[in-house]
Amino acid sequence: MSITASILYDYTQCPHRVWRDKHGPQDEKIKETNPFVQLLWDKGVQHEERVIKDIGEFTDLQQDQVPSADENCDYCNYRNAVNEVMR
Repeated sequence: MSITASILYDYTQCPHRVWRDKHGPQDEKIKETNPFVQLLWDKGVQHEERVIKDIGEFTDLQQDQVPSADENCDYCNYRNAVNEVMR
C-alpha cells in the first residue's frame, strides 16, 4: 500500500479509516465510482504533483526506485516521519 497525501489526510481525520478502507468489509464499499468523483480525484492528484514539483528536490517513489534503508535520504526521512504520524 502506497502512502499518499490523501491517505495521510484520512488518517488525521480518523486513524481507523485507513485500516478500514484497506481491510474492512468489502461488501460495504461502493463498487462503482461516480464519474464526477473520479474527475475530482484525478484533478486532486494532478494538483498534488504540481505542488510537489514546486517544493524542489525530492525522491520520486512512484517509480519503485526506493533507496536502501541505510542511506540518509529523503525517503528515509519521509518514512521515519510517516512512522511517527502512524503511531
